[in-house]
Amino acid sequence: MKNKILIITSIALMFGVVFVMGSGGEGPSSGTPYETFRSVTATEDTQLAAATQQTAPSVSDDGTVSLFRRGKGIGAIQIKFLGTAAANKTLAWTLWAWKSTSDPAKYVAYGTATTGVTETGETNEFYCDTIVITDQQWYKTVGIAAGTPDAIVSGGGISELILDSCEHPFWKIVIRDITGTSPEAATAGAEIANFN
Repeated sequence: MKNKILIITSIALMFGVVFVMGSGGEGPSSGTPYETFRSVTATEDTQLAAATQQTAPSVSDDGTVSLFRRGKGIGAIQIKFLGTAAANKTLAWTLWAWKSTSDPAKYVAYGTATTGVTETGETNEFYCDTIVITDQQWYKTVGIAAGTPDAIVSGGGISELILDSCEHPFWKIVIRDITGTSPEAATAGAEIANFN
């Protein structure tokens, strides 16, 4: 009798493990890889003025993405900044979101970022290891996942903006102050990913 109970318990546990591992609805497995949010370019973006905040998002525009296709929910968002042509180059950013194509843009936050020494794989193109949030007006706190401490990686690694999308599917990043005149970056861009 004890052997039968042990066998039944083992089978139940095995199926439980298979169910948990195969559910796919939780944890990192439900995330998406980073993709280009804004191409690395020397062109400074035009800031959304009061009138243009009423304009529907256009995902064909560089710097605007739709996260609709990501599954059951938009979830949390991660954003990385990158720039050229050396470490310690700066840029300014502003983040916007739309709840739908018929709603006006919602201002999320703005701030600055500074390149570190971690290369992106392109010549003289570096990820930002410092991000500063100057102001934010989002429903939940916009945070920063700071780069690796200098004690571990000299130059600070890669920093990220982390925020709850509050189920806003359309996002736009505006990047300015990239004239190439020191200390400003010569070109800049951003990458985006999300997870549930």
